[in-house]
Amino acid sequence: MKKRKGNQLREYMLKNGMSQVALAQMFKISEQYISHYFAGRRTFGARIALRISKLTGIPMEELYK
Repeated sequence: MKKRKGNQLREYMLKNGMSQVALAQMFKISEQYISHYFAGRRTFGARIALRISKLTGIPMEELYK
């Protein structure tokens, strides 16, 4: 079974009442990219991870777990 990524990011999204579409817009990435990330088919590059970390306060390391 594939481990699902983005637990803290998913918690952030739910806590703030955001959809995946809203997250994608906030991070300036495609909706497909964020969907693939949550499905475990893709990881964030360093620049995007840094942007997400700065906007959400989630440590970059957590985005790769």
